[in-house]
Order: sequence, then structure tokens, then C-alpha cells
Amino acid sequence: MLLQYLWREDVPLNGARFGRFSGQSTSLPCGGTLALDQNGNVLAWTRKPGVRFDGESEGARRDLAEGKARLAGFLTTLEQRIRSGRIGDIPGGEAGLLGHRMAPLTARTVNGALRFELCPHLGIHDDAGDVMGGRQWQISS
Repeated sequence: MLLQYLWREDVPLNGARFGRFSGQSTSLPCGGTLALDQNGNVLAWTRKPGVRFDGESEGARRDLAEGKARLAGFLTTLEQRIRSGRIGDIPGGEAGLLGHRMAPLTARTVNGALRFELCPHLGIHDDAGDVMGGRQWQISS
């Protein structure tokens, strides 16, 4: 049996490094997956901790350190993608109509917070050295 749990932690985007998104907030996806056998024994456990851990145990301190590293990487990657012009608005807006261009990542507001999402027809393998034919994004059909 697989058990997946998840939550989102609010992340403020403050400063010029976040361009037009400065002053808004987004969220860091956190959670994990447990693989259990038929008797409830844990076979495997993977997790993506956040930065809001309470506790004085060594495990809690380790999770907090890992969560802080994840958050720093998340913000750095987001900054690089904003700076390179790889994040656009949802094409066609709320009407749901697709335009003739679609950025590899889109930003939309959900319950007052930004959600950055990968477009379903594009894959981002690696931002460094990603060749896009001289365009900021690919043209969809």
C-alpha cells in the first residue's frame, strides 16, 4: 500500500529578484510517500520537508535543515526562471482559450497565492543550457 501526504507552506516573494511577482506569495510543496506491506510495516519512506518544523529532536533539526535547503533552491530556481522570461501568464486568461504561444511555466493565482505550473505539452530538462531555438518559449499549435 502507498500512502502519500502533502501540504504547502507559504513563501513570500520579496525583493527585486522576483520581478513582477515581488510582494506576492507562493507556496513550497512539501510531503512524502510511505510504502507499507499488508501488515503495516514501512518498506520505504521518501519525504520533502518544509521549514515549519517544531521539536528539539535530532530528526526535527535535520528535517528543518533539509527544508531550508529545499526552500533556498526553490527560490533560486524561481528567480532564474523569472529573469530568463520562462514564466508567462495562462494563455487566454480565465476564458480558457489557448493563444498561439505558451510559456514553459505559467503563473496563476489560487486562493490569493501564486502557483507556478509546468505547461502540459512542454518539458524542462535543465535550465542550464536548455536550447529553445532563440525564443523565450516554444510555440504551441
